[in-house]
Amino acid sequence: MKILLVMGVKYLPARGGAQKYNRTLMEALAQRGHTCRVVAQCLSAPEISVHTKFLAAEGIEAHLTPEVDVYPWGGVEVHTLKVSTRVREYLAEQLREFEPTWVIVSEDWTDLLAEVWPSGPERIVYLVQSSANIPFGPLSFMPNPLKARRFRQVAGVMTVSRYLRDYIHQWSGQEAEIIPFMAYGAGPFQNYGNNAQPGFPLIPGMGVPGHDGRAAHGYVTLINPAAIKGLPIFLELARRLPEVAFAAVPTWGTTAVDRAALEALPNVTLLAAQDEVDAIYAQTRVLLVPSLWDEAFGVVAVEAMLRGIPVLASQVGGLPEAKLGVPYVLPVSPIERYQAEVDERGVPVPVVPVQEVEPWVAALQALLSVPGRYAEVSQASRAAAHQFVGALDLGQSERYLADLAAQPTSPTAETISEADPAWTRLSDERRRLLVRRLRRQSQVDESVRS
Repeated sequence: MKILLVMGVKYLPARGGAQKYNRTLMEALAQRGHTCRVVAQCLSAPEISVHTKFLAAEGIEAHLTPEVDVYPWGGVEVHTLKVSTRVREYLAEQLREFEPTWVIVSEDWTDLLAEVWPSGPERIVYLVQSSANIPFGPLSFMPNPLKARRFRQVAGVMTVSRYLRDYIHQWSGQEAEIIPFMAYGAGPFQNYGNNAQPGFPLIPGMGVPGHDGRAAHGYVTLINPAAIKGLPIFLELARRLPEVAFAAVPTWGTTAVDRAALEALPNVTLLAAQDEVDAIYAQTRVLLVPSLWDEAFGVVAVEAMLRGIPVLASQVGGLPEAKLGVPYVLPVSPIERYQAEVDERGVPVPVVPVQEVEPWVAALQALLSVPGRYAEVSQASRAAAHQFVGALDLGQSERYLADLAAQPTSPTAETISEADPAWTRLSDERRRLLVRRLRRQSQVDESVRS
């Protein structure tokens, strides 16, 4: 197969969960002998600078132009587009020249589905990694009826969790295949939970930062401190437990206001984001994932648990799945709406409900002060995460695409919706009913012909 992945964010360096997923997906397909190409976008000046420094640091021989950087990575040909006015034209060129068997659309911030639509919906697979980036449902940042209709016409949908699979079906009627996140590395994974054994300090006086700013036994860490990621809970925990050493790792969601709030607390240390996750986890004894929006899954939870680090996660989206049945999954008041404006990172500004932090304080204190509790959760976390990762199958995406290719296609009500204005006036329920009737009729017609 020839597989083209198009995505609305940069492909490398891969620090975010969606980027790591895409990279692992494409490299796994390339390792199985398929020809893989990526067209990603890196449109802001800071992102372009990060990308340029990454190429230089890795010693990558790239074909560089003012518009696009092209280079090989992990058996995949990567095209990073740097000029927003060229997106449509460049994608059209790639579709003509590459002639992909499948076009996978991911992180569709800039209406990539519309750009690749002329190539034919029968060879488009939509990769859903967030409810915010799909054009339907109550949690969509950019609801769009036309894009929603197109979504229902694509050949297949892949997603990363049971939560998103069920969400997609509820709000679009479309079935989705779960292809789990697999970019955890080959192991063996260091057991940082051992740092907490017998000499682990109890409250009070636990892990107060030393003169070098580092905690004696690691930090209570939040990655990507931002409102949607539960920054209000993190800040309140740091205020209530001044004797505990906290750390935050600013990434794509952190604003200047967020950073100022973190810097104002004497027991919070800011750590630089790292491509190598162990550089962060080696300094962490508890990971906080207090997200207030619907996380698709929660990759960082599994990453930390693999290394014996207990995780406190919120009971939203796919995070309970990522916790693999191990404590702690804690209640929050999730974000339900967003303001019309966006912040400096281009993310819609959320309306954050008041949070009840007592359950988080109690859970963190139990981990850090109850004898034997940390070791118990650490060991259970490591065992569950190793079992989960050991069962992952890198060939699943290949089999899914092959199965899609083997399925016969026949016209349905969905395929005529673009040309038939009457279709747009039907309710979602009536559309689904009409599709079911047409599909049943198609099956009857096929049995008669045979």
